[in-house]
Amino acid sequence: MRDDRRAAAGSARGDRGQTTQDFAIGVGVFLLAVAFAFTAIPGALHTNEASDERTDRAQADRIATAVVDGFETGDDPNELDGSRFRNEFDESTTPARVGLRTANGRPLEAVTITLETIDRESVILTRATSAVRGRPDETVERFVSVTDIRACRTACRLVVEVWS
Repeated sequence: MRDDRRAAAGSARGDRGQTTQDFAIGVGVFLLAVAFAFTAIPGALHTNEASDERTDRAQADRIATAVVDGFETGDDPNELDGSRFRNEFDESTTPARVGLRTANGRPLEAVTITLETIDRESVILTRATSAVRGRPDETVERFVSVTDIRACRTACRLVVEVWS
């Protein structure tokens, strides 16, 4: 009687519970499920640092655009009015002029705006919203020409650096 039950249950030595094809299909389905989970949930591998980098880049780009648009002569694209740029662009008006958020009259972000020669040999003008140390989180450069500043009549670099 016992032998009959063993034969019916398929416990003979040659019978296997899983074939190679079963294993391959199982692994394939598992890998597809894992791949779907990572593509369906984009935040699974996303860090906050990547988001901050995009935000800093957008802010630096917005500030550079505000400076160029605010001081353009209107004659040529990216040509700044040098006398207005020097006279009106000081530390007290920098946050308001470039659209920085402020609290109690102080900017919330640290920004440095520098006008330098193309070869980076000399700095012509620098404005900062606050003292900064270390390396900036994001840097954006624009090539501009500036009237009334001899070194920049042809071209100079307008460099905007943002610290978070």
